[in-house]
Parts: sequence; structure tokens; C-alpha cells
Amino acid sequence: MNDGHFVIFREEQKSGQWWGQVIALLIAIFVWSRAIQGIAQGLYSGMFAYIKLLILLILAGVIFPYYMLSVKQVTEVRKNQLYIYTEPFKYGLQTFPLKEIKHYEVRKLSLLRDNRIGGTYVGGGGKVPGHVPGNIPSNEFIAKGNDIVEVEFNNGKKIKIGTQRPDELARVLSNGTNYGHIDSKMESNHSQKQYLKLAYMIVVWIVCAAFFIFLLKS
Repeated sequence: MNDGHFVIFREEQKSGQWWGQVIALLIAIFVWSRAIQGIAQGLYSGMFAYIKLLILLILAGVIFPYYMLSVKQVTEVRKNQLYIYTEPFKYGLQTFPLKEIKHYEVRKLSLLRDNRIGGTYVGGGGKVPGHVPGNIPSNEFIAKGNDIVEVEFNNGKKIKIGTQRPDELARVLSNGTNYGHIDSKMESNHSQKQYLKLAYMIVVWIVCAAFFIFLLKS
């Protein structure tokens, strides 16, 4: 196996914005309860109506709450690269070569230097330069908290990585090629677990919906 596949450092961080998860669950409960009520009362007729209902249940009743409950920022350091992406499904994957790191600094978010205190966004990226006040710039990858490692590359680019293990991350970035490798096959196994988790969630929702429909009709 290529050495670049061996994980030296891995950290998963869920967002500190718990209210998003609550909203997602409330939306899922509302959508499923309305669907069950409509089916029990015979409000849906025809294949097309049931297909639309199924699509709504999958999107708003399964995928959206699953994403909000599972979303997390993943920071990985391998032998040659720094990987930052958002789970599930490796959304927004970005890579940075370790050999291009010029300087790094362990510090806390500052109101003066960063215009804010406390991490508020999972995954970073996606915001264009000259961002509107209140948006998170594209060079910040901060899920929660104030601890960051700010990395400067040889081309002058800087990124800010939110972490709960700042000293450990800094050590690995400074000398990543000399650390012992962890042959965990994490990449393939972790992706499979994400899809299995989603499949289990869909099955559970369907079984629960069928059970409530049975109760309403009995």
C-alpha cells in the first residue's frame, strides 16, 4: 500500500451548533407525522402522489436529519498530505502538501486578529475572497471552540484549522514523515460505515412509520 494511505493523525469534530440538529429532528418528526396522518386518512391517491411523498420523506425525513446529526469536520495527516473534509461522504475535501508548510502557530481565535471568537462552522471552504461580514472565509476549517493551528505555506497562503488537540496536530505537521504509521484502512471502512448507517436509519424510519400506520388503522 502507498505510504500516503497510512493515517498519522486523525481528529473528528462535531459542530458546536446543536440547535441545527434540533431543527433537523423537528422537521423530520413533522414530515413523518404529516405523512403518516395523510396515509391513514386516505389523502394520497395514485402512484405519482406516493412517489412524491416518498421523495419528500427520503430528503426531509431521512437524509437531512442524518446529515445534520452526522456532520463533522475531519482533519487527517498522512505521510505527505494534510486532508480536511466534512463527513459524511467526504464533502468539500481539500488537501495540502506537508512539504510546502513554511510556518505554523498554535493559538486561540482572537476578536482582533480573526474578527470573531469561537468556532461556528464545520468544514470551512466554499466562501469566496472578500466575503460578506458574518460569513466564514474559505481558509478557515473550524468546527467549534477557540483553539486553532494557523498554517502558512511557501506560497504565502494561510489556513486556520480548528482542533481540540492543537499541540499534537502541530507536532505532526512539523515532522509528519517521521511518525509511526497507523495502518487502519480507515478511508474505505469509514465510508462503508457511513452508508450502512444511512441505510439502517432509512429502515428504522420505514418500520416506525409502518407501525404507526397500523396503530392508526386498527
